[in-house]
Amino acid sequence: MATIVIGEDNADLRDALGMIFRRAGHDVTTAPDGPSCLAMVREHPPDLLVVDVSMPGMTGLEVCRAIRADSGDIADLPILMVSAWATVGDAQAGKAAGAGAYVAKPFSTADLLARADKLLTKG
Repeated sequence: MATIVIGEDNADLRDALGMIFRRAGHDVTTAPDGPSCLAMVREHPPDLLVVDVSMPGMTGLEVCRAIRADSGDIADLPILMVSAWATVGDAQAGKAAGAGAYVAKPFSTADLLARADKLLTKG
């Protein structure tokens, strides 16, 4: 079981992501915006961050950059980015910001969990 923080501004999708990861046996906390997501990660570093690109207050890209620039324990945190932005350039921007994997919406549960598991086992 891993601890996972999910940063997603859409309440329905945030709940669905939480349910997917809880059913897979993980401990999940969620945040509705970028600043609260980053605060959660800094206060209680999880094993994995799942973050949306488009969030109010601070984008998922900005959250990733802030984590990678952190001088503490979170700099190497595995990050899975999810987004409705699905071009190759969008995925490259996510990886350039520090995401270890990028999943375009809509995604399959199996693909999402496989990518999360891969990031968790790298750590």
